[in-house]
Amino acid sequence: MPLTTLPFTFCGLVMTTVTMTMTMKNENLSSDYSLRQAAALLAARRHAERMWIWYFKVSLSFVVFFMIWSQMKPLHPLRRIHPQRSQEAKANPSDTTISLLACDDHVLTSTSLIPDENVLIKINPPIDDEYRKKVLETLKNLDEEIQGDIVLLSNKTKFIGASQVWQQKAHLTPPLAVVEVANPQDVELALPILSGLKRDYHVPFRIRSGGHSYLSDFNTVSDGVMLSLAKLKAMDFSNIDSMMGMTNNMIRNEAQPRGQISAQTITMQPGVTVEEFMKESLYERGFSSIVASAGEVGMGGFILGGGYGLQSRMYGLAIDNVVEMQVVLTNGQTKDVTKGDDLFWALRGAGGGNFGVVTSLGYRVYPSSDIKLEASVKVTLSDVTLFLQRLGAMEPELHPEFNVHVHGYEARKCEISTQRSHAVDGLFEQKDSPIVDRDVGCGLVTVSMYWMGDANPEERLGMTYIKDTIVPLFPSNTTREEVTYYYFSWSGMSRQREQDDRWKSVYSAQCWNGFLLPRNNTYDVWTDIQESMKALFLYTNNASPRIELWGGAISKVSSNTSAFPHRNALYNVAVDLLVPEGSDPKSADDEAILVHAIWPSIARHLDGVYINNAMASLSGFEYPLAYWGSNSYRLRQLKQQYDPFHVLTFSQSIPLVNVSLE
Repeated sequence: MPLTTLPFTFCGLVMTTVTMTMTMKNENLSSDYSLRQAAALLAARRHAERMWIWYFKVSLSFVVFFMIWSQMKPLHPLRRIHPQRSQEAKANPSDTTISLLACDDHVLTSTSLIPDENVLIKINPPIDDEYRKKVLETLKNLDEEIQGDIVLLSNKTKFIGASQVWQQKAHLTPPLAVVEVANPQDVELALPILSGLKRDYHVPFRIRSGGHSYLSDFNTVSDGVMLSLAKLKAMDFSNIDSMMGMTNNMIRNEAQPRGQISAQTITMQPGVTVEEFMKESLYERGFSSIVASAGEVGMGGFILGGGYGLQSRMYGLAIDNVVEMQVVLTNGQTKDVTKGDDLFWALRGAGGGNFGVVTSLGYRVYPSSDIKLEASVKVTLSDVTLFLQRLGAMEPELHPEFNVHVHGYEARKCEISTQRSHAVDGLFEQKDSPIVDRDVGCGLVTVSMYWMGDANPEERLGMTYIKDTIVPLFPSNTTREEVTYYYFSWSGMSRQREQDDRWKSVYSAQCWNGFLLPRNNTYDVWTDIQESMKALFLYTNNASPRIELWGGAISKVSSNTSAFPHRNALYNVAVDLLVPEGSDPKSADDEAILVHAIWPSIARHLDGVYINNAMASLSGFEYPLAYWGSNSYRLRQLKQQYDPFHVLTFSQSIPLVNVSLE
């Protein structure tokens, strides 16, 4: 009998009983009723009483059953909170029990409550005061279990440092709390709890290693929790230290060719920054690898997104040099992944916060001197685009130790015309005005040419190669300044770059980028890109180009070897919009709108997007294909397997297979 019919049945039974009772009373008042009628009425009354008792027992049974059922299956997701668990999950290796203070004061353990097979993904509701109170109570409980710290917003001094990210704009909407883990065991304890908060309370969380993303949503979240890996800084150089004396003689003193020393594998945690890695690996021991240019970038996030660096043409991307990893899944289980594992494939190129928390990486490093060579020259946009087209045409023959970056924009005053006009998709119209302060025909960009092999000032191998092979590719009639050659300390390069306010801290940062393939390396394409960039620099103050040469060892790897598919890229063409601190937010937004409007005229010549230069403007339909191409469907299947409740989410996380892209 359905529960909804119980009230009506009960009312009907009462009415029947009352009616029969009244009838019997009326019959008793009659003087001419017979004994047979009295017996019949008595039998009917007894039958009604038996029916009443039966209905009462049945109703009471349903009430008791309903109460028990309601306790077993909550009617509302806020009813309780429990750690995330998957159906095939094994018990936590540490067998640690974590108590959670839930809404109904039930205490659950980290091994309880296996989730349902079918999960309905819903939009997270806003967090109200009740949510916030219960979240903080749960985090307070967790704080007693981990060796690290949980920093709340109320502790302003400590909170600022714990929640620090590159973009200051993100600090206007800070998280509720920062969970600073001190070791991988803390991650095993914290991640199931945060996953449970996400699933049952809809409280989002983000994973942060260095906090240096173009999309702050990748590593921080308003009204949520930041899981900070910044204190996971352990590095193990035991393989190198055991042969340190021999290495010093071979590399630093050039006693023997560096080719006689093979690559070595070191182990590090994801919170290690580029500056810390370069100091320990290159400066102290004479080994280098693929690193970012900015010293404050976390190695964990940089590597998992692909990882392009100045030596990528020699040794490939950072993910090509990962030999093993340890990852903590949402159920708290630590999994060792190596070549051949599906997670090893997925984490290399799509591992940033999508499948779990990587707590250790085995990373290949190579013998290297700290001294490198840079040749720098400033040229106009028209000259640099012709140079890049010529350079790209001979990329297969270029030495792998050579690399080039185009960056920055320097406006120059000149009065070569009294009229300026430019149109990009009908956005701008001709304007009559003297060109005196921001004429792009007079503005210069910087071309930095690097020799990333051992740069011995006495041998001058790199300088000779750049002078004889690369410099002649510039137009003969160029107005470029004289090329400047200088040797520099690579381990100190990242520290020097951090002194630039644009890279140390910015109000906001956005990047638009894509890959130029060899088939599009034509004069017409570069001319079109040049004209669009002229419009950008004419109407913005904070936009600048960034073009990097790819190819070399990067292209020697198949596009399906890892989740990163863009192996045939010739250049990564980007526009950075770095708005310094103290800028007017309205002006910053206006510049972003302008770049977004002009970018399609550049992007039509490009293919794909580099996820480490994440683009905020990509829609939900666009970004999986832009970042991962044909690998995106396999990634969605693995996401369904390892994160079925979709608790590891951010604005551009891998969607589940059964979630439509909009």
